[in-house]
Amino acid sequence: MEDFKVIFVGKNPDASVLDFVLAYEKYCVSLAERILHHDADIFCILDGKNRLTGVFSYSSGGQILHCLPTIFLAGQGDDEGGAQKLFSSLKNHFEKFNLKKLFSVIGEAKSTDFVLKAIFSAVKKLPLSITNFLLMEYLEDFQKKEIQKNDDENLQIFRCSPQMLQTLLPMQEAYEREEVLAAGQEYNEFLSSFMLKRALRLQNVYVLASGKVIVSKATFNAVSNSFAQLGGMYTAPRFRRNGYASRLVNFLVAQKKLEGKKVVLFVKNSNSIARSLYENCGFTPFSGFKICYY
Repeated sequence: MEDFKVIFVGKNPDASVLDFVLAYEKYCVSLAERILHHDADIFCILDGKNRLTGVFSYSSGGQILHCLPTIFLAGQGDDEGGAQKLFSSLKNHFEKFNLKKLFSVIGEAKSTDFVLKAIFSAVKKLPLSITNFLLMEYLEDFQKKEIQKNDDENLQIFRCSPQMLQTLLPMQEAYEREEVLAAGQEYNEFLSSFMLKRALRLQNVYVLASGKVIVSKATFNAVSNSFAQLGGMYTAPRFRRNGYASRLVNFLVAQKKLEGKKVVLFVKNSNSIARSLYENCGFTPFSGFKICYY
């Protein structure tokens, strides 16, 4: 097999690049969204016959997202020699590419490990933290378990406006401290505010409230062609174990179904309570997922 090569295609790649990523969309919703919104530099990996075999993005904030089906579908017909040549092409690319601003590598677990090894082999950079997750997909034919009922007649679910930024920031901070930050990692108020502001601007943040009190929140942190990626799920501690989170999740899944989109999410391997919640709502694991910070 001939060597692979990495080529830069800018923020506006041709339709074939998007079509390639959409074929594996549920593994890389965020990357598909990046391509659709033209807001990151896109790189393509071509094999010796100039066939597209992988895509990754590099944002202005130093984030790498990737779609490497040769790696995450290993064992389903892909040969080891091809993977080694792919590794060499990525290593050579990262040796020449300026990775001083590298902040994170995020995506399907096997592919993320592959990218991390290529980066280390090229420039000897190791991530400061690695968090393991399960990628889960909602299945329509799943028989949902009965969730705990509550008799709160004041419950309402609504989409948040950008004017709610300051109201939601404390809950966002609590969520990040509990679910996102790795051990020893400091909370970044500016980055948290920036990302929440973006989600609000895109109308992707929802809350469940009892009267004027916000009980639970959730965010679609990426929306692409056929999939929406649910995240940022957080229920205030004093309201937990009352079925509020399940009610919000089920509402959002139904909302996206009306829009013709399927829903995926990722949950920490160590968070058995959250995994149980999602499984009871109809989600099932289909792959691993990793978030790595430098």
